[in-house]
Amino acid sequence: MEETRYIPKLKKDRVPVTIYTTSYKIVGEVHCLPVLRLTDMMNDTSQNFLPVTNVNIFDQSGEEIVTKLDFLTINKNHITMLCPLTTSKDELKQLLKSTAWSFSSAE
Repeated sequence: MEETRYIPKLKKDRVPVTIYTTSYKIVGEVHCLPVLRLTDMMNDTSQNFLPVTNVNIFDQSGEEIVTKLDFLTINKNHITMLCPLTTSKDELKQLLKSTAWSFSSAE
């Protein structure tokens, strides 16, 4: 008879984010431990992938949804910018101007 192991479920905060890669704009939720920030998760070198839930993937223009997924893991090396959705449009415009991005939906 197999023994069932108990694995405790950790409470995590859902953080709505916009993630930019060289090819896509991804909108979804990242689940963070309450003691971690998004930057802590990105800087954690023991994890190469960032899990994202409730995902909408947009084309490079940022206007047309390519697909919707319940779950996605994205290689952190492919992320060019990550913004909490609480970032204002003006702040996002400034970020985009300081990078090579020019999504028309952010203008």
